[in-house]
Amino acid sequence: MTTTRVFPWALLALTAATGAAEAAKKADCKTLRPVAEAMLEGRKTKAPKGYTLAAPFEDQKVSRLTLGKALVAISKKVPFRAEATLVEVKATDRAAAFLVCEYTLQPRKFVLFDKTKAVLLGSARFVVKAGETHPSWFESQPQVVVGTNDKATAESQPRVYLAVSESGKASAVDIELMPRSEFDRRTRVRLEAEAARSRAAEEERRRQAEAALAAKRAEEEAAMLRAAELASSDVRAATLAAAFDMDKRLYNTWDWDLGTGAAEAIYGQTSDTKNKLLLGKDSAAAAQKATYCVSFTAQATFRALSKFGRLKSLTASEFDTLKRVFFGNVPEKGITLRGKTYTLQTAVESQSQLALTAYGLGTAVTWKTAAGGDVVYVNHGGGSGHAYVYAGPYKDANGRQVGYYAYGAHVSGVMNRIYCLDDPSITMDDAYDKACTDEYQQASSELLITRLN
Repeated sequence: MTTTRVFPWALLALTAATGAAEAAKKADCKTLRPVAEAMLEGRKTKAPKGYTLAAPFEDQKVSRLTLGKALVAISKKVPFRAEATLVEVKATDRAAAFLVCEYTLQPRKFVLFDKTKAVLLGSARFVVKAGETHPSWFESQPQVVVGTNDKATAESQPRVYLAVSESGKASAVDIELMPRSEFDRRTRVRLEAEAARSRAAEEERRRQAEAALAAKRAEEEAAMLRAAELASSDVRAATLAAAFDMDKRLYNTWDWDLGTGAAEAIYGQTSDTKNKLLLGKDSAAAAQKATYCVSFTAQATFRALSKFGRLKSLTASEFDTLKRVFFGNVPEKGITLRGKTYTLQTAVESQSQLALTAYGLGTAVTWKTAAGGDVVYVNHGGGSGHAYVYAGPYKDANGRQVGYYAYGAHVSGVMNRIYCLDDPSITMDDAYDKACTDEYQQASSELLITRLN
């Protein structure tokens, strides 16, 4: 720390001599007043009994004052500022006790001659803990000199501060004088630095938490995809595997302004047609590598159902009806599935679930029992909704399910996205917030989840 020689105060540092502990205990500001008076008047002086006094040097800072050795610091007689003064003492290792006294000269008017006297303005006794700084304030204000009304004269009176190390085992201390404004400036700098360190530490903790969460998500997704690929005999795993294949091979973006939305034609066998066209190829979808939510979900579902021969339980005409309901393309008069008629509103608000359950190809489940490969339709009401393949549960740091992975064509692209659940059974605590801060929210009441049979 560079010492600035602009502060108009004086500092004296004394230490108890070896073997003079008793004398040190008795020392007080009254005992030290003759020393201050002599120094203020520029006379030679001796230290009180039990203390040693070194030659003075002009500065406001005593650096590395070694206890057991005497050091003295005193400034020139420069004008005194009308500002609170700080005597700051810092112990470098172990604790130490200090007495600090503040004096000034106050002339006394006599008939034949003038005589000055050192006046005690304030004192402080304190213990400085190891490695800490102890600020002792002296709220000094200019005083009119006795016998005069000259305030300028009062303000020009020098001050001297005697800092006495009374006891303690610290090997060294730093002592410094400064005005309150300088201390406030240093405090602001220190607090700003501490705040910056705190922000940096918090940012690092957040970064590490995000990295850990991202790694966990990647691990869970990889595990789900491996499981889907290996379990080729499972129709639900085949649905998830089809979604994965289309994501990597056929589609990148979402686009609603398409036809079937299928980059490849999909064929399957029904009870009366060996090579039934399930979805025709959409040239625009293939060229743009784009599709939309219902088409992506239908393609994954139809591929899996066809692979395991599930569509053989339907006629070609029944499949066409199933497809109309799956896509929400229902006439105003309603639609009939296996002898039962459903209204337009019922059909468009349940789409894939109605289409699959009506023909015995699926069973409705809840989000609590859903598993990878289940088909999801989200009913927002009024004919609006979303569709995707359920890819697995999403959990917080405590292992509690707070959402799920959704593989599909989302507005932001074709991907395996996370949705956090808004459900009365899930407490939205800190763990929930950390896991779901940046994720989409989904009300559980809008979910229609179907497990393929």
